[in-house]
Amino acid sequence: MPDTTDLEALAATPEGRAQMATALAKAAAVEASTILDLLNTEEVKTLVTKLKLYAERAGDAKLRNATGNIATSIDTHRDVVQGLLLAAQLAAGQG
Repeated sequence: MPDTTDLEALAATPEGRAQMATALAKAAAVEASTILDLLNTEEVKTLVTKLKLYAERAGDAKLRNATGNIATSIDTHRDVVQGLLLAAQLAAGQG
């Protein structure tokens, strides 16, 4: 971790602030990419499929609805993280 005085000195100039913003954007791009990779794993896809099958077999409408909500939530998060990744890459000058 950089010394606080170093960060303050860096933040004191427009060029320094731009460097800090670029570094943060690059870090955000890495994190978003990692999250996206996790959401796209076969394990997550298999888990959602198994939950849906279990709910169908159980014949419970509330359970089917809940598993549908889980799948929708994962898809929504995947879309949001994809957008964040793109924004971070553009901010970091990588896109």
